[in-house]
Amino acid sequence: MERNHQVIVRGLWGDKVVVNLCRTEEQFKNMTVRQLKEKIWEKFPWLVEGDSRLIFRYKFLDEDDALLSDYGIQHKSVIQVITKLPGGGGPIDENSGMGDKTGKNRSMESLKLSF
Repeated sequence: MERNHQVIVRGLWGDKVVVNLCRTEEQFKNMTVRQLKEKIWEKFPWLVEGDSRLIFRYKFLDEDDALLSDYGIQHKSVIQVITKLPGGGGPIDENSGMGDKTGKNRSMESLKLSF
């Protein structure tokens, strides 16, 4: 059965846009992260490729060759768009940056993103 396979993209200001990805289940199974990004850039032409990132279930969609199914993305999944902020620099070690209440730095995995 044919139907539009879609994802819902939450933009930078909380706006939600439905993005049509493909027409068949077979196409959806073979869709890559790169193809998803291209569809999103069609809807959000002001987003610059290197300045924005996509997140699904606390995971950055960074591997362009990965299939959407590798991340668990399904029809009507919600993808969050964020922008990269300039700055930063060197590697993070136990003596750099701001720590938690005990003075220890937290890893990226320990941070929970709330959308």
